[in-house]
Amino acid sequence: MVQDTVFVEGIPFDVPPEALREFFEKTHKISDVLELRLPTWQDSGRLRGFGHVRFGSKESYDKALTLSGKYLGRRYLTIQAANKPEDPAIKLPTDCCTIFVNNLPYTASEDDISKAVLKHAPSVTIADDGVRIARNSVNRQSKGFAYIDFISSKETQKLMKSAIRKNITIGGRIVRLDYDTGRIKGSYRNESGQFLNSSHEKN
Repeated sequence: MVQDTVFVEGIPFDVPPEALREFFEKTHKISDVLELRLPTWQDSGRLRGFGHVRFGSKESYDKALTLSGKYLGRRYLTIQAANKPEDPAIKLPTDCCTIFVNNLPYTASEDDISKAVLKHAPSVTIADDGVRIARNSVNRQSKGFAYIDFISSKETQKLMKSAIRKNITIGGRIVRLDYDTGRIKGSYRNESGQFLNSSHEKN
């Protein structure tokens, strides 16, 4: 059990992430919300209705748990203690060797991506020629996303678990990460509109 983090369900799909922060900080006077980890549908950017909220004290964590059943907009929230890895937001595929990376700077190169990933998670091993940037077929300009192939699914899991704890930044931008499983992708989005299978920490 994670003693500073709650798992929230029932978040309205059409509200901005900041609305959840305001629910705790302004409406219910919990002032030390440190981060929101809110998955979204990558194609639409809409919230998926659940996520994690981390607090700066046990007192705030305990108070947040008492707010289960309160309304945010027209939906009531279910708030419970966060557990790992059982929560739906962080279930890990067992056979995926490729990570999808989005929100890349258009100037980022394959080498830039490799260096950023290995700096963030030095123990992972990227496959030979494993970074593939999606490019425009005419002018070869980056489309802002890429795929990274690893030597095994264990490597992808190590990277994603690491990214949950700390954002990966490339060229000054926090990137979005997801397993490339061939389905519509959901990624975490912070209250600034940035996506990541991780979080946005409040400085």
